[in-house]
Amino acid sequence: METFQLFMSSVSVQDSRLSINQSRRGSQLTLLALIYVPLSFVTGIFGMNIQQVNGSGLNLWVCFVTLVPVILVTILVFLAVKIYGDRKEAGENSSY
Repeated sequence: METFQLFMSSVSVQDSRLSINQSRRGSQLTLLALIYVPLSFVTGIFGMNIQQVNGSGLNLWVCFVTLVPVILVTILVFLAVKIYGDRKEAGENSSY
């Protein structure tokens, strides 16, 4: 019986380590999405209709001027959600 409990404990530790590694990878993926989602949004709106590519439409700088506020809003939303989650987690931990 003791051997079985020892085995189950070691499996539980390995499972916890795997879960920690997966959460680290998920946060890295979130940081990458923080950059690429606004970029793909702006490029989807403007497409290839800029003067430097086909001679018509808007200048290239308009794309970058639009991209900066979109990235800033994305970062602000990300930070707000993170702060809200941290406060919520801290409140749940203090109630125990």
